[in-house]
Formats: sequence, structure tokens, C-alpha cells
Amino acid sequence: MSFNIRDYMHEDSAGQPKFDFKSSSFCPAFWMALYYKGNNQGLKPCCSIDGYATRTDQDNPIEPTVENYNRTEYVQSLKQTFLNNKFHKNCHTCVRDERHGQQSDRMAMFEWIKTWDDVDRLQNLIDNDKLELWHLDYRPSNLCNLKCRMCDPVNSSLIVKENMQNDLKLDMIMGDNMYNDAQPNDWDYVKDFESIKNLKSVKVLGGEPTVEKKVFAMLDLIQEKDLAKNINLQYTTNATNLNKKFYERLIGYNHVNTTFSLDGTGRTYEYIRTPAKWNNVHQNLMGYIDFRKEHDKTTRQYGCSINCVISVYNMFTLDEWYEELNEILFSLGGRRITMIYCTNEWQALDILPKFALHKMKDNFNKLSESVKQYDHTKVLESYINRAIKEDYNLDKQRLLSTFFWHNDKLDAVRKTKLVDIAPVFHEIKDYADNNLLQEDLQLLTSITEGNKNRKWKNWKKFLQNERVFEYE
Repeated sequence: MSFNIRDYMHEDSAGQPKFDFKSSSFCPAFWMALYYKGNNQGLKPCCSIDGYATRTDQDNPIEPTVENYNRTEYVQSLKQTFLNNKFHKNCHTCVRDERHGQQSDRMAMFEWIKTWDDVDRLQNLIDNDKLELWHLDYRPSNLCNLKCRMCDPVNSSLIVKENMQNDLKLDMIMGDNMYNDAQPNDWDYVKDFESIKNLKSVKVLGGEPTVEKKVFAMLDLIQEKDLAKNINLQYTTNATNLNKKFYERLIGYNHVNTTFSLDGTGRTYEYIRTPAKWNNVHQNLMGYIDFRKEHDKTTRQYGCSINCVISVYNMFTLDEWYEELNEILFSLGGRRITMIYCTNEWQALDILPKFALHKMKDNFNKLSESVKQYDHTKVLESYINRAIKEDYNLDKQRLLSTFFWHNDKLDAVRKTKLVDIAPVFHEIKDYADNNLLQEDLQLLTSITEGNKNRKWKNWKKFLQNERVFEYE
């Protein structure tokens, strides 16, 4: 029985098609979207799904073309699951987001199905098992000019370099990619006009897009083929390298949205995002305002937002940077700060003991009432409240030990001190010392000397408070 997408569509008051997400698990990404990660990763429908159709570090990877990608067992299996109106196990991130009332990547894909003609085009792709690129998520390499504390080797070449030069052995918590500095593939599989001619949306991330030549080449190709006018361009940047040459490549698009990655201002920002200098970044942000004034005559062609990763690093200095960050957001013409809860479990808020979390909440309460009314501030407060409500147990203590093991290494190499940013970490470390921190640090060090294939498994055993490890 064939899948008919119109069975799950209805028409809104403006006559546009809308999908009923509650009645169907179907996701259009497999017929209209592609995510590309250049540095030894591969192809998949979106950034949220687990697994890849191809990986350049396989012994015999298939040739990375759109056609070959569409024929892989990985894609075909996933497609069939959705045609059967079920969620695939690899799509748990979207399931979680939708369960919590948040917009998932699946839901975002339907934003490119704007007319009933689009619905029929999608149905034709489904019926003929074709992939036509409407959305491209392009991440050509991990080339980056920063080594942010919550980042990883897959997304920062400087983290790879720092680890290898100083033998930090951080692969225990970050995987074998810590030592993988191989050259990324080019994007030849989407470099012909036939592959990209139907694009409606391009999202560019890194590494850092503004320092990656392949990003410049991709943007040049889109303009050369006169496709920009049909495309909404999204890119994320750390704002350290915004310049005239990059801005020139943003002209002519249907719409451009810039996402600035800012986890604070001043000394908090500099501690987290080594070796960036806040004054330089602030100057670049003001330069973005000048660019918009010159090129955005309608004030609608260019938009922006801020991504802020919420972690143990920036929440004790909220009174120093949070209101300033909101002022910057509005001066840029943005409306939203996306609060991203840190996905590194050893840097998340809930690793902190209760007394520290209550101090964090006290710091939050010092913010002005007007700032507390913003939706993104309410999200921020919910993260603190959730951490306070959670039980603090041995698992959390082991994560706190992992945090100190990791961060102390970075502080030693970078000649920085966490307590200079947030003195409360003196008390937090004293608490950890009274809960076997030194014994934990010795165990973590011993684990890093073991077989590389056992390190991550041994660390997981450590987090579960086990003390018997496998080293061979």
C-alpha cells in the first residue's frame, strides 16, 4: 500500500498545506534533504539522526554521490520505516523534542513545503524513490579558529591539535576522533548544477564557516549559477572572523539568517571560547549592524539570532554578562537567544551539588524583572530549576570528578584558572575533595593509559561507580 502524504495534510486559513504531526510519524527529509559532514563522517538526512549512510573512514566507502546515497541500505531502511508511519529508533532526538513540545528537525523540514504543488512534488519523489535536494546542511570540515571548552574534535581542528601536542588523552570522553586530523572530502557529489538547482535552503556550519575555503567556494558556485535568489541561507559563526569578503557572498539571497554563537560576554566569553578576544568580537558584531544597514533596505532580508550554550562555565557570572548579551541581541536586530543545554554530561548544570545550584539561582534572581520576562530567559530559569529538582547521587559526583579531570587539563595548557571566573568553584572543589575527588582523578588517569578501545567503556563503568576495569 503506497503512502499518500495528502492523507495527513490540511489547509490553513491562508490556503497553505499543513501537516498533522500527531497523526503521522512521516518525515520528508529522506526525499528532500541532505546533511554532509566532511571530516571523516558522511551523509545522512539531517543533523539529529543517528548514523551515516557513508563514512570516509570506512575501508571501502561508497562513492559519495546523491544517487548512491539514496540507494544505501541505511537510507532505504529508514525510508520504509517512515512509509509504514513509524518512527525509526535512530530518530529519538525528534521524538524527544516533540514530546517536550519543542520544534523538531522533522517539523522544520515541513517549512519548505509551502504550497500544494510542493506537496505533489514530494509525493512524486516518494512514489519514484527519488531524492531532490531542497535543503542542504553543509559542514565541510572541522576547521576552526577556536577551541571552546564544550566543543569536541569533530567540530574543532584546534581541539585536535591541542590534544595531540600536549598528549591530553581526552579521547576517553571524546572518542577516537580526538586523534583524527585527516583531510575532509570535497563536496563534489553536490557540485554539479543538476544536484543543487532545486535548493530552497542551505545551512552552513563548521568548524567555523568564515575560515573555511570550501564554504567560500560553495557560496560562489550558488551565485555563479544564479540560484541565490531562490535560497534561504542560514549560517552559524563565532563572529571572530566576519569580514568584507565573507559579507560579499551573502548578497542576493532570498533571505539570510546569521546565528552568532555567544555564551557570555567579556571574561566569561574569553574563558569559554579560547583564544577569542571579546573586544574584537564585539567590534565584529557592530560591523554586522553596518552591513545590514547598507544591504537590508526592507529590514526583512537579513535576520539573526544568538545561540548560547548553558553549562557550568557561564551560569555563575550571569549578573556580569546576561543583560549585556540581550542588549547586543536587540541592537543586531535579533529577537531570540536559543538556550542550548550543554550536551556534554560532565559539563551540565546537574553535576553541581545543591548548594552551588542554589547560589546559581540566587545569581539569576539578581537579573532585572524586564529581562526575566523574555521567553529565552524563562527557558534559562527552567534549566536551573530542573537541575535543582534532580536527585544528587554518586553518578553526579563521578561526572563532577570528570569535569575537574577535563577542565584542569585545559587550564594547565591554556594557563587559565576557572576560579578567576567563578570563585564558587573553590567551594565546589572542596566538596568534591570530601567525596573522593582525588581517588577519582587517579582512576580516570589510569583509564587513559589503557587500550584505546576500552577507554570509553571503562569511563562509563566509572560513572556507574564501578571500580573494576578492563585494560587489554
